[in-house]
Amino acid sequence: MNFQKSADGNPIVSLDAPQEPDKKNVFVNSPATEGTYTWFSSRGDDLNPTPPESGRGTGTPLTITFTEAKYDKTEVDFLEPIELHSGQVWWEKDKWGFDDEWGIYVRLPASVVTENLGNTGNCNRVEIIPESGLYIYVSADGDGAYDVDLESSDAVPVPTAIGETGYWEIEDKWAEEIAPLLGGGVGKNVWNMYSFDIKMWFVRNINCGSPVCHFNLIGGSYKAEWIAKEWKLGFECNRVTAGAGKISGNFVCYRQGAT
Repeated sequence: MNFQKSADGNPIVSLDAPQEPDKKNVFVNSPATEGTYTWFSSRGDDLNPTPPESGRGTGTPLTITFTEAKYDKTEVDFLEPIELHSGQVWWEKDKWGFDDEWGIYVRLPASVVTENLGNTGNCNRVEIIPESGLYIYVSADGDGAYDVDLESSDAVPVPTAIGETGYWEIEDKWAEEIAPLLGGGVGKNVWNMYSFDIKMWFVRNINCGSPVCHFNLIGGSYKAEWIAKEWKLGFECNRVTAGAGKISGNFVCYRQGAT
């Protein structure tokens, strides 16, 4: 940033940034949350790295190798919450066709609870549909029939629908400190936990018929999708073409820190 004075003595401020031909500064809106850093990777994270490795980008690859026609998938994990923005997928030339399809999804695993025989647990369960075996876990004030470990991957937050309230709070998305919602609660109580998996697709049933063998995922120029560290990012492919073939991808996401 440079400070100068005009001929009439008024201050002129110029930014050390790209400019248009008329000297106007170029401004670009960023979909990333303030304070986050861009991260490119074609792998997930190693959640149990050997020190001093950080584990970032050393985990499961976003690559599926086929020797025959079948359905297959791979899932990756993250060391902390991220914001997913965009990515790319590519495949080998002349080995794929219009009937071969792939998709990218996020899977929210079921929360895991243990029975508390003394009824001093931090949660109870309520069946969503009678005799379905599908439960929602509601918070309890030390008098619940079940316990969920709120500091482990057993506690999986699920966002509620817009306008609804949930039974658990996340004080900070990045720190992801999950706490029971007690006494009515206000403000941030928009999270639930369930006894079953939930799967959501970012893109689905995209075919491999393009002759360029490449597909850009435009994640929205002005919005990034937040992903909790307990969630799984999945890459799936249904290969119909006979014989061997590989399909791979990478993602662009935002992380809170640069380390």
